[in-house]
Amino acid sequence: MGYLTYAAYYNHDPQVLFRGVNTAQFICGDKNNAATKDLPYLYFTNPFTGTLQGTKTCVAFCPVWTGTAGSEVSLPTGNPAIASWAHQFKEDGTMVTTVTINAADKVGYPSIATLGRVCIPDPDLFGTEASGTKIGS
Repeated sequence: MGYLTYAAYYNHDPQVLFRGVNTAQFICGDKNNAATKDLPYLYFTNPFTGTLQGTKTCVAFCPVWTGTAGSEVSLPTGNPAIASWAHQFKEDGTMVTTVTINAADKVGYPSIATLGRVCIPDPDLFGTEASGTKIGS
């Protein structure tokens, strides 16, 4: 922990210790950055990739299941922007779409805020569909 604190202060930004950082290396909720100041939560747009480095975005709120046609998982404002979901999961873990998830796809899933900083999948999401999903090549 001492090393992390030293590194944060050495690089002049201790926020990296307790805030999410998106793929562009912007700190989520950074009041000094116009691009992310109103986007305090870190959301992983495709947790099925195996590597989460290219799938991190800062969002205004954690996506939740709405159960309405068109956008069943709410689409938050984000940086990088999320234009639409390629796939969506219901709260019970079943997938709305039935095609294979590819690494570049944006996946909408119900989530909850943890520590007021990071969106994690809703615990109910881990059903049979979510655990058996495979990424296309």
